[in-house]
Amino acid sequence: MNRIDKLTLEQEAELPLHIKKWLDNTVQPMDHEKADLYVKKMYHLMGKSEPKIIIGQSPFECIYLAWIFLIHKNNQLSILYHYIP
Repeated sequence: MNRIDKLTLEQEAELPLHIKKWLDNTVQPMDHEKADLYVKKMYHLMGKSEPKIIIGQSPFECIYLAWIFLIHKNNQLSILYHYIP
């Protein structure tokens, strides 16, 4: 595949349509059940066991929830209280 260094006038004219398409897709609510199903399917196809799926409102929230899950899984919940102001 060749690298494109410059868009044609036709490609430039189509940019607003592509931008709108992607912006419209990003503001749609996530279908949690569908995401859960496809992640599990993907892991199954790879021959891996199902992962624990954590869905949050932001990347930071997902990391925080994963941290809580790991502490709880390791029975170290008492550590959590030292970090909550």
